Amino acid sequence: MGDAGELLMGRFGRELLGLGQLLLLIFLMASNVLMFNILMNVITEHGTCTLVFGVVGLVICFLGALPRTMDKVYWMSVASFTSILVAVIVTMVTVGVESKGDVPNEATTTVSFREGFLSVTNIVFAFRTLNSTNVENNEQPLSHWWTILRGPS
Repeated sequence: MGDAGELLMGRFGRELLGLGQLLLLIFLMASNVLMFNILMNVITEHGTCTLVFGVVGLVICFLGALPRTMDKVYWMSVASFTSILVAVIVTMVTVGVESKGDVPNEATTTVSFREGFLSVTNIVFAFRTLNSTNVENNEQPLSHWWTILRGPS
C-alpha cells in the first residue's frame, strides 16, 4: 500500500498510505480480540473474566499473526475453513432440531444505511487483508488460492 502511495504522491503518499494500512490491520486485530471476548463471555455465561479473556485472545491472535511464511498461512487457513464449516453444520442441525414449527423466511429485508454499509465494508476489508498478505509475500493476488489448493510445499 505504501509503495502505491509513493508512486502516486511521493514520500508523503508512502507514509500516508502506509499509516492507513497499519491502522487497518491494528483495528482488524482489535476486532478479532473483541470478538473473542464476546465469544468467551457468552460461552461461560458471565463477564467477570473479560480482562483475562482479552489477554488470552490477544496472545492467540499474536501467535497466529507471527508466522509470515505461506506454509503457516496455509495451515491457519485450513484450520479457519474447518472451524467455519463445523460451525455452519452445527448451526444448521441445531436450527433443524430446535425448530418450533413454521419459521417465516424472507428473501429480502429492509436494512438501515449503517447495517448495509457495515456489511459491504466487512467484505471489502476481508479481501483487502487477503491482498495485503499476498503483497507482503511478493505473490500475485490469486496465487494464495493456488497455495490453499496445492498445500504446503
